[in-house]
Amino acid sequence: MTISLCACPTEPDIDRYNLALHFRDASGKDLTKGIELEEWSYGESIETADWGVIPSDLYELGIVPRNYYNGELLEGPNRFPALYVDELEMNRFDGVGYCLSNSFTWSKEGNDVRKLTYKIRCPYVFGDNEEHEFVTYWNLDPRVTGVSAYASCYRIEYEGKEFTSQPVRDNYHVGIIVLDRCVE
Repeated sequence: MTISLCACPTEPDIDRYNLALHFRDASGKDLTKGIELEEWSYGESIETADWGVIPSDLYELGIVPRNYYNGELLEGPNRFPALYVDELEMNRFDGVGYCLSNSFTWSKEGNDVRKLTYKIRCPYVFGDNEEHEFVTYWNLDPRVTGVSAYASCYRIEYEGKEFTSQPVRDNYHVGIIVLDRCVE
């Protein structure tokens, strides 16, 4: 009998940053509702889906991670690549509505990434082809160990305004953003 031992790769411990942005126009209309989806939650119609993948040709997304602690930018990060950064999804949260969402992950080892800048171009939501920048601030809990720990978003900045996010299901934090335009 032969016994073989292998050094199988294991998943790195990660911090997960789950952000959802709910957009309303000045009259309160949900601007994400009805966005095209290429996949959506099983067993539902696209109109009633709670979750779905937005086709990549409908948006551009860039995320800039920064080491940030106690109000100061720190050197880095330059050691570890981010995972799953370039996909926008749609999530519907009870009491909020439809949201653009993203789950960004970063290696937990030596992590001080507490500031993420999201650069989003999405004509369906914004009504233009401009890049819109959202600066988010996160708390990391070093006491949480294991394969996946969740960061907690406590502030979002957009166009000179500050928004406080609220926690919802699946460890997402939702920022409710009111845009100055009205859609009929």
